[in-house]
Amino acid sequence: MRPKSFMFVAGEASGGLLAAELVQALRLEFTEAPPVLTTDLQPLHTSLEPRFFGAGGPRMAAAGVELAFDMTAHSVIGVSDVLRNYLTFRRLFDQLCQMAIDREPDVIVCVDFSGFNRRFAHAIKEYVRGHTGWFHDWDPKIVQYVSPQVWASREGRARQMARDYDLLLSIFPFEKDWYARRVPQLRVEFVGHPIVDRYNSAEAPSAVPSSSVHSPSSPLVLLLPGSRPGELARHLPVMLAALERMGAATPNLRARMVLPD
Repeated sequence: MRPKSFMFVAGEASGGLLAAELVQALRLEFTEAPPVLTTDLQPLHTSLEPRFFGAGGPRMAAAGVELAFDMTAHSVIGVSDVLRNYLTFRRLFDQLCQMAIDREPDVIVCVDFSGFNRRFAHAIKEYVRGHTGWFHDWDPKIVQYVSPQVWASREGRARQMARDYDLLLSIFPFEKDWYARRVPQLRVEFVGHPIVDRYNSAEAPSAVPSSSVHSPSSPLVLLLPGSRPGELARHLPVMLAALERMGAATPNLRARMVLPD
């Protein structure tokens, strides 16, 4: 009897945080699960710690995931950035595929990062379909955590997902019905939006610094520039220029900014 193994692939800081939270939840589930009675001549009650490995960011490493490399260091935005970094992504892609084949995890969890992860899931499924038989029994469950916005554009990708994913974990309640009408063979489960768990109503009063409390006479602006380096480089100058103009018109204006770390 061997411990369950989970491979995680997250390519952005936000995805790395999602993956870290999921790892912590899974570890808790395994810890609280009843022990399994073995069928040995002298049976033992055993509960094995699951193993987590893959590629992601510092949050995942802190959660106990064995990282082959920091995938979030290579996050990009836009087609031009992808093309400029094609060889790097190709190398990382091949390395992850080989890692999956060598270690044969029970479950592969693809966290957000839909373009890369969709191709990765397809490559693993194609490998498994081409290696069946007595000596090839590896058939991992492949999970996509966070639905790509196929309901907004490129609806046809839902069929690709149904072909290669065993489970889609959704963070918006309407998505389950949306997929059921188009690809009913794809299992979709709504798991709630993680930000609700991070900042629930019980924690909200203590989570907000007193300096953030403001009155209508002291307006507060929240800046959300993104998490990827490319997003920050593009968005922040525009946001700060706009904030400067707003501040000139409203002298008592204050601003706060949310960053990935």
